[in-house]
This record gives sequence, C-alpha cells and structure tokens, in this order.
Amino acid sequence: MSRAARSTDVSQIEVGRLHYKGYEGTAVFDEEDDCFAGTVQGLSDVIHYEGRSVDELKESFRASVDDYLEWCRQRGKQPQLPSAATEAA
Repeated sequence: MSRAARSTDVSQIEVGRLHYKGYEGTAVFDEEDDCFAGTVQGLSDVIHYEGRSVDELKESFRASVDDYLEWCRQRGKQPQLPSAATEAA
C-alpha cells in the first residue's frame, strides 16, 4: 500500500483529498463496488460524488459542488461553508 493510501476499513482505501471552491472532499476507492467515491467534509448538508476513474471522480466532485451551490441559489438559501473556512473567517 502506498504511503498516501490508508485503509479506512476492509473494503475502502482512502486515496486522498479533493479541493474546489473552498470545499474539501474525501476520495476513497471502494473495492466491493470497484469505484471511487467521496463526500464533502465539514458540512451538515451531504454532498456525495463517485466515479469509475480518478478523472471521473474529480469531475463528479466539481459538478456536485456546483450543483449544491446552484440548488442553494435557486432556493434563496445561503450555502454552508466548510467548517474550516468559517473558523478561519
């Protein structure tokens, strides 16, 4: 197992973190589903994404953050900021 990868349970291996527009997401490989998946961290709202390749995972992460921001805009809701960003502000 590489230095960057660390096992989170028997079937998932954390492979890194993704960053986009101030949001940070997990990146894990799920051996059972044979795909990458993740969630944005530091929010009570849930933003999930997945992909069959690293490129698909990155694209899905960015699209999911953009979809969340658009969903909030359409409803007049203030998007949640990641907790680290609100603590630094």
